[in-house]
Amino acid sequence: MIGDFEGSANALWTLYRNEAKSHDESRIQTLKDDMDGVLIFVRSYVIHAYALRLADSRHHRLVYSLLP
Repeated sequence: MIGDFEGSANALWTLYRNEAKSHDESRIQTLKDDMDGVLIFVRSYVIHAYALRLADSRHHRLVYSLLP
């Protein structure tokens, strides 16, 4: 029957669970740290792209205002 383990098997699964949990938690933390870096990069890219677009639109307005 499922779940009926003798004492040694139970200790094995407890050890496995603890190791798997430790591994999973460290992997999740690594992924969170990586995502923080990605979000910072994307945020700085968006700000830079917006600044370029704003400068470009101001340039076009200046050029159009100089046309007869």
